[in-house]
Formats: sequence, structure tokens, C-alpha cells
Amino acid sequence: MILHIMTLEKFTPLFIHFVEENIGCRGHKFVFITSKRFQYGLEEKDNAEFLHTDADFCKLRNYMFEAEKIILHSLKRDKVHKILRLEPALLAKSIWVMWGGDFYSPSSYNNDHLYVIKNVPYMVNILDEEITMVQRIYGCKGKHIRTFFYNTTLYSPKSITITKKKKTPLHIMLGHSAVPENRHIQYLEVLKQKDDGQFIVKCPLVYPNSNEDYKVQVIEKGKSLFGARFEPLLEFMPLDDYLLWMETVDIAILPSSRQHGMGNLVNLLGSGKKVFIDDSVSTWSFFKRLGVSLYLSLIHISEPTRRTPI
Repeated sequence: MILHIMTLEKFTPLFIHFVEENIGCRGHKFVFITSKRFQYGLEEKDNAEFLHTDADFCKLRNYMFEAEKIILHSLKRDKVHKILRLEPALLAKSIWVMWGGDFYSPSSYNNDHLYVIKNVPYMVNILDEEITMVQRIYGCKGKHIRTFFYNTTLYSPKSITITKKKKTPLHIMLGHSAVPENRHIQYLEVLKQKDDGQFIVKCPLVYPNSNEDYKVQVIEKGKSLFGARFEPLLEFMPLDDYLLWMETVDIAILPSSRQHGMGNLVNLLGSGKKVFIDDSVSTWSFFKRLGVSLYLSLIHISEPTRRTPI
């Protein structure tokens, strides 16, 4: 069996559905390290198991020994890291699907977490830049598996469904989520300096739930600066609906100070949108190598100057 140790995020139920539809779930076991809850399209029929108590972690340890391979969908649970550190045979058959929160804050991780990063034998990431970073910072020994992993990071032609017309007002997407790294307040102020009354700011703030105070600050700032022309997105949408929502965007500003929102980037770029990001982020050099046109954030939004040699 292949054991998937998962965090319940908006794209992990989609991954389970993808496996079911294209491979079949026979031979796969999906375990969420959380109390029982059904969100983001996860249903009872998906046969995922929820583990979070001390007794549950004894059960998890047994599953890990039974498994042929263990796929770690992020490194979010200290108790999982502890098992892997105490049982080298389990770590030796583990594959780490890397999420940014796993490795971008080295000072915040405990020794078990750091041990797993350094010694896990396989690391899944599309970005060579992030592999180089974790090798430099953590002394990682794992082999790089270079690939996209989740459905949301694959371009979906379904997003090309609306006739492309020049329209007024311009629709500007700011950020991809309610994480402070998107620097919403700063960019709302920059947009206000360029405000001619002819654009709408569309702002996805659906997740994470832990940032409610920050979300409120962004909404208050957006409404105070742009009134009804600030449109926060606050309710979770199924993927196809979200792709249609993104198709209404003309320009996207994704100014996160670290790699974030790859699925947003792939689908925005795939449907021909102008996308602004920070050139210090790993996705800038990744898309540059592919010959994709990007625009540098914090420049004039109505007449962007292409940053060469993208």
C-alpha cells in the first residue's frame, strides 16, 4: 500500500479524486492528521481516515510500517516527524511533497522537523530554485523529483470560456489568499495612488482561516480606499468555478515575498493574463527559464513595462 499522510487543504481532496478517477484508490490509503471534518469537497465516500489523538498516532505508526511507500503531503505535524526520526526505516521509504510552509521559516522548526528535511530520501518540487535553497540551508540529502503534483497546478483549458473583450473597468486581482506575505495593505495603497476610477480590485481572501484578523484589516482598507470597487472573495469555490472567476481578471498582482499560489500563476498565465510578481521569488526565475512573459510588481499597472530578458 501507498500511505498518504495529508493536511486538509483546498487541493488535497481534489488530489484524492484525481487518483480515484485516473488510477483507482485500491492500494492507496489517505490519512488526514486532523479531527473528522469534511471541507473543500471531501466526502464520506472518499474513505479518508482522520487521525489526531495519541491512540490514533499508534495506529498511524502501524500503517507506516505496513506501507510500501509513505507520501508526506507537507510537513505540518510534529508527531509525524517524531515517529519518522525515531524509526529510520519509515523515513527511508518516505517521499516529501514540499509545501512552502515546510521550509521557508527554518528558525521556527523543531529538531524532528529539521531531521526529516535533511534526511528524507525524495523531495517533490517543480522548482529547482527551492531544491537548491533547502540543500543550502538544511543540508538535504534527498533526490529531487521534478514535477507538479496537485490538480490545481495544472493548467485547465476550462478557464478559457469567456469571450475576451476589452472592458471597462479593468479587473485587477490582488494576491491569492489572506496571507500577510501578499502585502495587501501596501499594494492597495500603491493602487490608490494610480486610481483613475476605472478599475476594480478583486481580492481572494478565502484561506487560511487562522488569519481572520488580517483578513478584516485588508477588507477594511480595501473598502476605505475603493468602496464598492473593492471586491473581496470570501467563500470557497469548487475549482472549475474559481477558474471561471479568474477568467474575469485582466491583470493579476501576486506580490508574495515567497513562492505562493503556483496554481493561480499557472492558470492565469495559461489563459493569457498579465501577471506581476516579485523578481526575488523562485517562481520568477522558473518562468523566466520557460520563456514566459512576467511583469515586475510595483510598476505602473495600466501600461506595464516588460522586464527583459523574460
